[in-house]
Amino acid sequence: MKESTLMNSLLQAPICRGLTEPELATILEITEETSARHGEWIFKEGDPGDSLYIVLHGQIDIQKKDRNGGQQQLARIGDGSVIGEMSLIGGHSVRSASALAVTDAKLLKIPTARFSQLLAEANLAALKVVHNLAQVMSRRLLLMDEKLVEMAVGRRKEELLDFQRILTNWSF
Repeated sequence: MKESTLMNSLLQAPICRGLTEPELATILEITEETSARHGEWIFKEGDPGDSLYIVLHGQIDIQKKDRNGGQQQLARIGDGSVIGEMSLIGGHSVRSASALAVTDAKLLKIPTARFSQLLAEANLAALKVVHNLAQVMSRRLLLMDEKLVEMAVGRRKEELLDFQRILTNWSF
């Protein structure tokens, strides 16, 4: 993708909100363009979590294995969205879910190791990206909370109390 077109696309992406063009250029220096064909796994649950992906174009399903080993769709995301963000800022060594291209997709890969170097240097662009990722993750957590409440309607009171105990002890 042409650099000017890429830069314009990224400036619209929530992960790059508030970055100046020179700051975005710093982030672009560490990225790799990649693609996935319809039906191709970008990564699978349990794979090493070594990068974040920005979806430049296409649709991606985020899936998680259920207790029976089947895949359950958590979300479908598209242009400008990010996947694999936990590996970038959470220090997770394995993927917590899978990402499947449901259309041909173009992606921009940000390797965790290279991004961590920018953070270690207190690079302003990297710090802005982390701030934006925190906002994205917060919105996703809110949506998951709402989905959990929907699913819990009609469940046993003991199950809800167990979940409440988990949340009460959830520390950061």
